[in-house]
Amino acid sequence: MKSPELASAFLMQGAGFYNNKNYKKAAEFFGKSASISPKDTTAALYAGIAEQLLENNAGALAHLNSFIAN
Repeated sequence: MKSPELASAFLMQGAGFYNNKNYKKAAEFFGKSASISPKDTTAALYAGIAEQLLENNAGALAHLNSFIAN
C-alpha cells in the first residue's frame, strides 16, 4: 500500500526515533517514507541526515541525491 497517510506515518515515527537519538531506526523509517512518497523531499533529507549521523556516507549520499533531484 502506497499512500500519503502511510508515508506521513513513517515520517512521524522516524521523527520520534530521531528525537530519541535512535538514528538507525530513524533512518529506516525516513527511508520507508521516502520510498513511498519519492517527491516528499522532507523524508529524503531527514533520511540523509540520520545516515550521516550513523557515518553511513553511502546511504546519506543516496538520500541526499534524491533530495536534490526532487
